[in-house]
Amino acid sequence: MFIFYSRAVTDPRDGKRVALKKLPNVFQSLVSARRVCRELRMLCFFKHDNVLSALDILQPPHIDFFQEMYVALPHNISLPTFIMTRLWSAGK
Repeated sequence: MFIFYSRAVTDPRDGKRVALKKLPNVFQSLVSARRVCRELRMLCFFKHDNVLSALDILQPPHIDFFQEMYVALPHNISLPTFIMTRLWSAGK
């Protein structure tokens, strides 16, 4: 099973809120490395309002510490809030 952690942070370059996605143990096995590569290709390829796209892939401070990856994604409102807002605006 592939586990990731995400957290909302402020990008110091432009001050926008982004979701930081941590991909741990990316080189633990060949299957994990391929899965991460596939996910990153899709995140960088898709440009649509309903699909998340990668804003940035953060580089590790040193190549010896390259065991995990961090991907910056747009920080969106939570899914239940989004659904309730859409249902409420559709009822008008």
